[in-house]
Amino acid sequence: MRLRSGVYCLLIAIIAVGCSGGSSAGPASSVGATKGPIKGSLHGGQSPICNSTVTLSGAGLESSCGTATTDSSGNFNIVPVACGAVSTTQMYIVANGGVPNTNNCSTSNSALSLSAALGQFDNLPSFVTINEATTVASVWALNQFLSSNGQNLFSGGLNTVGIANAAKAVTSQNLVNVSTGKAPASFGPGSALADQQAL
Repeated sequence: MRLRSGVYCLLIAIIAVGCSGGSSAGPASSVGATKGPIKGSLHGGQSPICNSTVTLSGAGLESSCGTATTDSSGNFNIVPVACGAVSTTQMYIVANGGVPNTNNCSTSNSALSLSAALGQFDNLPSFVTINEATTVASVWALNQFLSSNGQNLFSGGLNTVGIANAAKAVTSQNLVNVSTGKAPASFGPGSALADQQAL
């Protein structure tokens, strides 16, 4: 009985130390209204896309972190709202619907959908260009973490390292510059894209 009591006391001591020990850093902070706005533009080919709904979301979050509608020049301005994101949440932006402004913004194409990976919430770009280049780069890098329709970024089954590395392929400008919407002139040696480019 004494041995059993000693084991219980040791387990309680280990649990107590484990709960109180560890990193002194606090939990990642939640997103609030103090996060600066994300301005950007939406283009399809050379044309600005107007009347498109642009949605900012985060990996594994149930609600969006902000929405905006593009104007006649394809511009948008999203002010992030509280959505459960923390500083390390990987963020994703999707534009749905709209029409090239050459059509006087009078109709909307519900099949139109373009996107961009933005990286961690605590390091969001202040300006984003969403176009075909950002969409292809983001979908290529994040395909295993995206829903089948490409609209939602999953948490990756707690594979936070995997999703962070995938997003970094975009945000490091190796595939595309999400601020300008332009792909690099060439890809680094040894990359899969460089090998394809050489064919």
